[in-house]
Amino acid sequence: MIQICTRFRNNFSRKLAVFCSDERFIKASLEFLNKRLNIKHCDLMVIPGGPVFIINKERNLLNRLKLLVSIHKISYIILFSHSDCGFYKNKYQISNSNMLLKQQVKDIKNCQLQLNKMFPQIIVKSFYVSYDKKKISFKHIKPE
Repeated sequence: MIQICTRFRNNFSRKLAVFCSDERFIKASLEFLNKRLNIKHCDLMVIPGGPVFIINKERNLLNRLKLLVSIHKISYIILFSHSDCGFYKNKYQISNSNMLLKQQVKDIKNCQLQLNKMFPQIIVKSFYVSYDKKKISFKHIKPE
């Protein structure tokens, strides 16, 4: 048996982060949650395209989201979308980075609005993750 030194916590933080499975952004996203948002622990939904499943009305993933919200009593959701996303490039057939950015910002705003309708009691924040010369940055995206 292999044991890990991390102590087990038998409670939930009531927080959920939803982001893309692109490995280039996962570590930075977790670090951002920890250091910038002071979120040390949270549930994760990590899937290709991140939160876009919400506005695409993907029933299976929406059911899983609702289950997490209910059972883990989620009170705060953080959404991430990122630049150079293969899911978006494939789904929308967009290669221009500016057009891709506009589509992603539009979608993440709509995801946030949809979550606000579904769960009015939950705080939802959205961020766009990008990179420039090997440096990753996060921009808060506010709904309109």
